[in-house]
Amino acid sequence: MAWPAFQFRPAPGRLQPREDALALWRLLPRGRVDELTLAAWLTGPRRDLDGRTPLQWLDEHGLDEPLRRAAGNLRARAAA
Repeated sequence: MAWPAFQFRPAPGRLQPREDALALWRLLPRGRVDELTLAAWLTGPRRDLDGRTPLQWLDEHGLDEPLRRAAGNLRARAAA
């Protein structure tokens, strides 16, 4: 199985999990949406994030309210 690199930070001699990416992942509607779709959401540009991907936004602003709202919108669409 391949693991998407965006969930890790390089560390000397190993990869270290990105806690901020894991926290964002926990906000997504797992089980209602397949993981490939969630990975596409994380890496695709979003109008509600000024054209940035959720991961770019996470790098630039952290897990702030606009990113939490975007994840909440995805959860709401998955529940509909």
